[in-house]
Amino acid sequence: MDAYLIHDANGRMGPLEAKREANRESGRRGGLANQQKIRQGMPSDALAINKTNKINNSPSISPQRETEKNEEILLVPPEYALDKQTHNYEGLMEELKRQKVTVIKEINAILRLTDFGKLKGKIWKILYDINNSPQMKARIVMPGKYILKLLQN
Repeated sequence: MDAYLIHDANGRMGPLEAKREANRESGRRGGLANQQKIRQGMPSDALAINKTNKINNSPSISPQRETEKNEEILLVPPEYALDKQTHNYEGLMEELKRQKVTVIKEINAILRLTDFGKLKGKIWKILYDINNSPQMKARIVMPGKYILKLLQN
């Protein structure tokens, strides 16, 4: 039992503590299952596999893996995001380069928020507005942060 819980004489905290323990155990099992899948190299949506782990030269497929703190990994799009009829992943990446968004964390956040460039999404209106207003484009100092702020509103 946790030390921070207040225990009373009639044990009314018992059911809550039992539920917490069950949640803790199922979380531990889920984490172990995910780690086993990662070790076996099973494919999963949006796993980052662009960089290699410097310890054993194997692909670093998860941010949970032991990697250097400064190592930044660009997300690999899931299979559905490569469908040209529903997504424009390559166009989004090109446009982010054109807008000079270079911070990997910002690119990953934009990819997640836009579902890897889903067509008819909010990102395309934002990029259209930026490109058609030279005054706005000239004033944007940190384009990655600016786009993220607009996407989160």
